[in-house]
Amino acid sequence: MGAARFTRYAIRTTEPQAARAFYEEVLATDLWDADVKLSRLPEQAIARGAPPHWLGHLGVDDVEGTVNRLVALGRSRSRRKHPAICLGQHRPSRRKRLECRAVASHSHALAVFFRVANVEDRLALVRARGAIALEPAVTPNGERVAVCDDPQGAAFALIGPAPS
Repeated sequence: MGAARFTRYAIRTTEPQAARAFYEEVLATDLWDADVKLSRLPEQAIARGAPPHWLGHLGVDDVEGTVNRLVALGRSRSRRKHPAICLGQHRPSRRKRLECRAVASHSHALAVFFRVANVEDRLALVRARGAIALEPAVTPNGERVAVCDDPQGAAFALIGPAPS
């Protein structure tokens, strides 16, 4: 059995057009394609208190077997207020700039990491567009990472090399 990998990403937000403009400006790229989707957060989810959020879709070799193992560990197939796991057949992602990692933040357990050349330059744009950003931290391998919330409240992070 192969390891699960994130193969697709999606942001569910209250203001899709504003989110599209924000990420395209901050990341200086058109991000959206078959591996990265943008959609409106469903009204039912909003009514239950779900905030805007990124989803990472896991690709696994055996979907049913993985689901059965999760259920055996006490997980449920029922829909939750805050989605946690999306499974699908494993396929390699064409997106090398995106990473999905579990992080501890004030309200989220999962953040999509965007690889950038200069974290500080991108942070200036993040803040100028009304988003919240923590100061960058240095990882054990010397990279800089900054956890952020976009203007609608979806958590994401920027990761890049230490300044030269």
